[in-house]
Amino acid sequence: MYRDGQGRVRREEDNWEGHSGISIVDPVANVGYSLDPSSHIAWKTLTPEGAELKQKLENAARELEAKARAREGGAGANAGDVETRRKEEMERARMARAGGVPGALERREALDRNRKEEKLPPQTIEGVRAEGIRVTTTIAAGAIGNDLPIVIVSEEWRSPNLQVLLMTRHTDPRTGESSYKLTGIVRAEPDHSLFEVPPGYTLRDSGIRREEARKRE
Repeated sequence: MYRDGQGRVRREEDNWEGHSGISIVDPVANVGYSLDPSSHIAWKTLTPEGAELKQKLENAARELEAKARAREGGAGANAGDVETRRKEEMERARMARAGGVPGALERREALDRNRKEEKLPPQTIEGVRAEGIRVTTTIAAGAIGNDLPIVIVSEEWRSPNLQVLLMTRHTDPRTGESSYKLTGIVRAEPDHSLFEVPPGYTLRDSGIRREEARKRE
């Protein structure tokens, strides 16, 4: 993993099939790239902040258009239609946060009520001061067909100085324990080219990738 002074992050990982993948997140430009070294394709996505800004601009444009049609007395939307659409968009956003599954939001809210977050004493990891948070979530007996309560514990340790995730621990009786630790930390500024799409790559929008996946299904 590489991170520069502007907050741009590059990750290089091998998946379970042994194929390598590279991801770049650029919070300055509000974009991310997923690089496929085998096909030399760079898939471009908007960061959550970029997507939110785009959605706000699109919503504002639709409202202005609807109000203009209403003023002109055409068959378009009136002010009531604008308000109705706004409420529909809020409901869609609410469902999206829950994964788009009916009843999922209620289940998520129930889990949030059984969620405890605590700040842990600072410690040093790989020579870097780290601050930690432990989140304990308890799924009550019978909530998902379980006979006994399920206790899930997650820890995250971050460096406030480097603004990176240093270590995680996650335990769940259903799946076991997993952990992550950042090692070999070098504090020199990485080369700026690491956060750019390399020459020879074809840049494509991730929306095309999702559409191709749907067609294969």
